[in-house]
Amino acid sequence: MTTHYRFVHLVPDPFTGTRFPLGALVSNGRVVTSARAGYLPDESCIGASAGLARSLRDLLSTVETFDRLPTGFGPYVYLDEPRLAPAIELSGVLAWLEALMERRVDDPASSTLGRRPKRSVLGRRFFETWRVSHWVADRFDPATSWDGWLAEEATGLEATTHWTGGKARLLLMDPVVPDRPSFEEDLKAIATRASAYEFHLQKMANGKTGSFVTYILRGGPEAARKHAIEVLQTKSKVIDVSVDGQRKHFLSDIREIGQTAELLSPAH
Repeated sequence: MTTHYRFVHLVPDPFTGTRFPLGALVSNGRVVTSARAGYLPDESCIGASAGLARSLRDLLSTVETFDRLPTGFGPYVYLDEPRLAPAIELSGVLAWLEALMERRVDDPASSTLGRRPKRSVLGRRFFETWRVSHWVADRFDPATSWDGWLAEEATGLEATTHWTGGKARLLLMDPVVPDRPSFEEDLKAIATRASAYEFHLQKMANGKTGSFVTYILRGGPEAARKHAIEVLQTKSKVIDVSVDGQRKHFLSDIREIGQTAELLSPAH
């Protein structure tokens, strides 16, 4: 059964537009329930609105409709757009949403859920952390990258997020971020892209080889991570970077490929 969710935001000051989540409404078509934000700003951050925020968060458990909030929530509370939740049990969806709302709103890097870093940025940070980023290029264009090796197969293929190219071997990579609000949409898009690439890569037979890897970054509840593996393992090779052995092999693969040749400029 398909489950959807929508964040419930409080905007205490409409002039600045600063917002933070009180929680989220969740519907699987049969029941409407809610996940509550574990952290709310205190009086030093939003003044008298702090008490209001706590009261409104508690009221979320009384909401019975998914498409609107009771009038008692007032004019400064609004519903975000509905989003597709991970295809996991309802309890898992609630845990996943609570993990999404763990970030404190006084953290400049994540003051709102809508301003979190892009997948490509989070993937780049992973490579930088493990000191292999100089072998990894951004955005593989099948028509031009790696001397246009896939140019004849490029029709219908989207660019991948990252890649590493050696003299005779190509590694295409797309990160999966389990704690992104758009996780389910991301997962479907990545699975489709990985499947398309694997089909075309298998057709290439000119002394060079290529493979597609989806790597799951840390974060999110275990149920969401397992769901990602289930969806992707039939489409591409899947690496869970939280598993030491898998991460080490993945990083070693990047080094081995990257060291065989000067990596093409990402601009290519």
